[in-house]
Amino acid sequence: MHRLTLVLLAVCLLFPLPASLGVEDFEVANVTIRIYEDGRAYATYEVAVNETVPYVLIDLITSEPRFMLVTSDEDEFLAYDLTENRLMVYTLGEDAVNVEFEIAGFATRIGDTWIANFTSSYNSTLILPEGSTLIYLSGIPIEILEEDGAIIRLSPGSWEIGYTFRPLPYIPLWEPGPEKPEELPEEVPIEEIPPVEELAGVPRIELAIAGIVAIGIALLGVWKARSRIMRLFRLIR
Repeated sequence: MHRLTLVLLAVCLLFPLPASLGVEDFEVANVTIRIYEDGRAYATYEVAVNETVPYVLIDLITSEPRFMLVTSDEDEFLAYDLTENRLMVYTLGEDAVNVEFEIAGFATRIGDTWIANFTSSYNSTLILPEGSTLIYLSGIPIEILEEDGAIIRLSPGSWEIGYTFRPLPYIPLWEPGPEKPEELPEEVPIEEIPPVEELAGVPRIELAIAGIVAIGIALLGVWKARSRIMRLFRLIR
């Protein structure tokens, strides 16, 4: 009996069992929340994972994520289950997990002010729309990275943020040059040419007779000119 106990103790010391499925064997390195001008937001979680644990449980900032992507560090899709705002990702053999999703209506507009409320279990980086001005924070942030409050580092907890922004003016990438006047084709005098409609109504026989008459008149003119030349030669002789 004592020998069996010693053998079991040695086995446990040489091959320790993982601690209750290893649920805590991960670290959320970064959470980025980017808010768009229409109040939508896009969240990104970067998670470092112990390769020996079968899964990890990640607390999300919403229970209704849209267009979710869960991938490994090699951009391979991973299996997951979502229960309310808790995400279970099956990570056995992986050392990094990336989670991305969209949140509809993350910020709500009240007059000229936009208000965003959320709760995060991890340090977060909040990026406001470009041109925003931070006017309200429910607590003291870790850091404000820009003077206009566009990027804010927040500690874990519940937060309410108020901000305003003016959409930036549209600047075209190129400006069209002055319009050139259209060049009209040169006019061709057509007074001597009868309209096509008039020719279309003339019978073919009449056209043929007119052609013969014209040829006869031309031959007559040539004959008269020849006669005059012959008379001129006779007078010279």
